[in-house]
Formats: sequence, C-alpha cells, structure tokens
Amino acid sequence: MFHRLEKGIITGCTISVTLFALAMNMLVKSAEPECRGPLTKLSMDLEGLEHMITWARMEFKPAKSRSLVVRKGKVTDEFRFTLRDIQIPSVREKPIKSLGKTFDATLKDAAALQETTEQLAMWLKEVDKSGLPGKFKAWIYQHGILPRLLWPLMVYDVPVTTVESYESKVSSYLRRWLGLPRSLSSTALYGRKNKLQLPFNSLAEEFKVTRARQVLLYRDSSDSKVARAGIEVRTGRKWKAHDAVAQAEARLKHSELTGTLAHGRAGFGSNTKPIYSKTRGKERRKLIQDEVRAEVEEARGSKIVAMGQQGAWSRWEHASNRRISWADLWKFEPHRIKFLIQSVYDVLPTPSNLFRWGLVDTPSVHFVRKQAH
Repeated sequence: MFHRLEKGIITGCTISVTLFALAMNMLVKSAEPECRGPLTKLSMDLEGLEHMITWARMEFKPAKSRSLVVRKGKVTDEFRFTLRDIQIPSVREKPIKSLGKTFDATLKDAAALQETTEQLAMWLKEVDKSGLPGKFKAWIYQHGILPRLLWPLMVYDVPVTTVESYESKVSSYLRRWLGLPRSLSSTALYGRKNKLQLPFNSLAEEFKVTRARQVLLYRDSSDSKVARAGIEVRTGRKWKAHDAVAQAEARLKHSELTGTLAHGRAGFGSNTKPIYSKTRGKERRKLIQDEVRAEVEEARGSKIVAMGQQGAWSRWEHASNRRISWADLWKFEPHRIKFLIQSVYDVLPTPSNLFRWGLVDTPSVHFVRKQAH
C-alpha cells in the first residue's frame, strides 16, 4: 500500500528522519546565499529561506519556531525574525526543549539543573506517599526514576558533586523504604563485591560510566569531523571523565602485561578476558566502562575497610558472597530483608550497639528472674 505524502514525514518509518535531515540540509545550504548579508529590516524577513521551503512543498510554522540573536556575547531582542508577516518568538520569550534539553536565553544549565533537582525531589516524595510496600517503592526507583534521571544528567553539564548529593537523597529514601537505620553506609546499598549484594544501582556510578561512554563516542567517532572537534565532556573539578577514561585505558594496558589473575581455587586459564589491544569498537568501549566501574568499586572497598563495625564482613574469610535479586526481594518478608541487611553490616539493635549509640547505659543484658509464689 502506498501513501501520497504532501507535507511531513511518515510516523514510524525508520528512514524518515534521515531523509528529512538530508532534505533540510540541502534546502538550508541552497538558501544561504539569499539570506547572507548585513542585518537589516528586509533580511530579517527570511524571504529566501521561505521561498526555498515553499518550492519544496513544505511550510514553516512560526509559532513552533524560535529565534536567538547574540550580539557582543549577549542575547538581545533588538532584531526580530518574521515569516509571512508573523513574528517568530524568541528563546527569551518561549524557551525550547529538544531531546530532553531545555534552551533558554541564559545559554546556561543552571535553571535546568534546578528543575531536575526539583523533579527528583517530587518523584521521591510522590513514591514515598504512594502507600505501597517499601520494596515496591525501591523497585519504582530502580526501574522508573533512575533511567529517567540519567538522561538530563547526560545532556547537561552536571558536576559530580551534584550527582553525589542526588545519590545521598536517594539513599536516605531507600533506607526508609527498607526499614534500615540512617547510620547504614551507602556502600551497603550499592556495593558489587560485598558479602551481601543488593539489586540497586548507584546513581553516581551510572553517571560516571555514562560520561565515560560519551567521551569514547566523541573521541572514537567514525565521523572524522566529530573525532577532531575536541568536544569536552564537563563533569566538574572533582572527577573528570577524560582523566577517568585515560586511567582506565592505562589499567587495561597494564593488565594486558600482567595477564589474567586467578582468584580463589580457580586454576590457570579459568578466567578469560578479552585482550585490550585486540578489541575494537563496542567491545573496547565495554572494557573501558567496566574498568571505570571497577575503579568506583575499589573506592567503595577502601571506604568500607576503614569502617570498623559495618566493614567487619570484609574480614570474613570463609563466608561466600550472596547476591539478592529482585525475585528474592519479592519472596522475602519485609522484616526478613531488614534483619538480613542489618545482621551483615552489624547495625542490629543489639545491647552493644544500643550502648554504642547512646541509647542505653550499659552494654550488658540483664535477665530478670521471675520469683515463684
């Protein structure tokens, strides 16, 4: 079945976007000579561009368009554009949102970051007030809020300190939903090499991996212009994505020299790993991203070892690791989940812990013998 197209592109067609981009690029390039020249009242009418669009049987909608004029480094409304005697609104009047990123007259991300912060607080508060069991609330965060939050963190220039503050807020809600004490370290929630591993992803870790992948996509792009553009991925001063990628590559090259290490009782050759110098494309990017995750996990390990009480599990020699899946959480009762986590990280309300927290006067247990009458 064939459809006659008059305007627009077919919804759902996989090549429509490519065809539209090719056609628009040709039209814009053809209209450049007619729109070139000094800024005058006549040139603001965009007659040349409108003529080319009309020739292509297309039509601009001024209400959906935006104009942006930058003069001497500042946004100004001194010049206004019109199409068919209809004025195009400026970005100052109506900010525009494209691919999840908002563009306004400030040309900065401060307002967008503030909006993201407010959205995260609203989402967590709405989930908290939903009346669902705690593990259902945690599932909504893991599969609903977290993926939705990662996109604005990628398109905006967000410092890692801001992401860490987001994670701190999320961790406080996860502890509340699971009935855990506030003193429980966030390493217990997100650690991947702990004795007890929970099915939660760290927001800061996912942010770092996403930014590292972004660096690799720009640097190793098949488009030579993109690869040579020197696009900088900004993540603040505390953690830099370019430095993390360089360090991950250095670690992979070093591991290639030392070879694959055998852990535990596994024999030589039991653990196979791709050789970094022989990988290309997606496989190489995955190795680098896994190495970035490994660096984050090492930082967690050094933090938990320094904790005498909650890090006592790191000295358990004969205890095997246990990974809790979402299927396990659905089967467990809330009190069982709570007891399991608190017992591993030694935050149960035992007499010694109550004394350490200043809730009782003595760390000993007093049994009262009932006298027989």
